[in-house]
Amino acid sequence: MKKFLIVLTGFLFFSKTLLAGSVTGKINFTGTAPEMETLSMNADAVCASAHSEPVKAETVIVNENGTLRNV
Repeated sequence: MKKFLIVLTGFLFFSKTLLAGSVTGKINFTGTAPEMETLSMNADAVCASAHSEPVKAETVIVNENGTLRNV
């Protein structure tokens, strides 16, 4: 009985991942794209010296065609 429950539990666990679906689509951004904030590199001098230009936070990245990147 114990062996049966272990096999049943394993089957139920793995069947969830096999039957999982996927979500596809396209997200369009309307309006003015937000300004990306500059990240502070003051905490680590090595990290700060590795970048010649200011590093921007990539919270929201709007492509040229109005779609969102990294979604």
